[in-house]
Amino acid sequence: MKTSGLALAGALLVALALSFSLPDTPLNLYDVSFSLLWGRELIDGSLPHVQLWGASTPHPASILTGAIAALFGGSALAAMRVIVYAAAGALVVGFVAVGRAVRLTALGVIAALTLAASAPIFFTIIGQATVSDLPSAAAVLGALALEAARPRRGTAPLALLALAGLFRPEAWVLSAAYWCYLAPRAGNRERVRLAVLAASAPLLWIVNDLVLTGNPIYSLTYTQRATVATARPTGLAQAPGRLVAVFTQNFGKPVLAGAASGVLINLRTRVLPAVLALALALSAASFLALGAATLPLNQRYALPILCLTAVFFAYFLVGWQRVVARRTRWLWAVVALAVAAATVAEVPANLRDIDLDRDIFSRQAQAEIALARLVAPPSVRLTLAGCSPLAANWRIVPILAFDLHRNPATLSVVNSGVPDKGIVIEATRGAAGGFFQDVTHPLASFERRRFRVIAANGDFTMYARC
Repeated sequence: MKTSGLALAGALLVALALSFSLPDTPLNLYDVSFSLLWGRELIDGSLPHVQLWGASTPHPASILTGAIAALFGGSALAAMRVIVYAAAGALVVGFVAVGRAVRLTALGVIAALTLAASAPIFFTIIGQATVSDLPSAAAVLGALALEAARPRRGTAPLALLALAGLFRPEAWVLSAAYWCYLAPRAGNRERVRLAVLAASAPLLWIVNDLVLTGNPIYSLTYTQRATVATARPTGLAQAPGRLVAVFTQNFGKPVLAGAASGVLINLRTRVLPAVLALALALSAASFLALGAATLPLNQRYALPILCLTAVFFAYFLVGWQRVVARRTRWLWAVVALAVAAATVAEVPANLRDIDLDRDIFSRQAQAEIALARLVAPPSVRLTLAGCSPLAANWRIVPILAFDLHRNPATLSVVNSGVPDKGIVIEATRGAAGGFFQDVTHPLASFERRRFRVIAANGDFTMYARC
């Protein structure tokens, strides 16, 4: 109980530090807004309307997380930031727990700092965070930490893997592998109980899809179609290259060299439990399987791979402390010091990039506020209620739908040209244009169709013809 209390306090401390240093992270508003929309429908007592072309994939745990955040009404986005930061804190606690389990406390701290000092990881996983990625990775790392502390622990790691699997389906592979590891030494009743727990995430996901859509594999088929339609990277042929990019675009050469050395050295020393290397291999295989299944090969889906890479890198830096032979110990320590120095030499450039990212995040968050202010005045709300259809860029639609308490299916997407009537909202200037990647139309195009400007600010313009 004392350990769990310390872990909770540590996670909250990290979340608090992130909240003070990054108060305005924009998050991945598209995915987040759909989670909030569906979560609000859930707390209103209705089934979420997930069958909307262009919507996010309905991850069960993301919908529940959206419901929790939606309880805070106008502060729902702020609540979502707090949840994301808490997940980041849980990830740090997971790193520390892995280090404590192998009696190398510094390992966890170094692994967490390795991730935090990577500007690409910082931008994607923190600034552009979705509801799913950080919580899933934190649950996976927590499960591995529990197993490292007490091999064949069983229930608790499987429960965390099941939670991870409700956020991201790649964790299903880890659950299945862990059950295969436990099954030979378990009794018949225990084997069945653990099998049910291991299979709970995919089964609950199937039930979720069946209840919401009538199709038990809706998430799979919808995501496959959307991946092809939007030309996102996918396919088995592209998967190896994308996996290599996961490593090379997020970590520098010293980190990758150290991590590879840590994996090889551990084959002999076996200080780190074999389950960590197996989890790394299975996570990489799961990423390749995404391509084979015609699912998107987004780098953020590889966060568990990056976490485990950081663990093996940290082991290479501090693992020499567990070596008894003096000559080997000193040789390893000297090489580790050289790799650490090379890694530290790259930190200032990464910190400069992170500082630039913080400025970008601040401007993007201001664009979010500008959109909310655009539609806030009562006169504008009255016009929005009485004039239809409402059209906007597809990235803006779910945000507006949540703010206006409307079903996103009732909003239109500006695909080609200016419509004949209704309301059009465009991100015309400032940070909003780049953030939402909006394709805007000249004022003359609206004037020819007798639209008029009814609201505008530094980022958005609202046109209407009713």
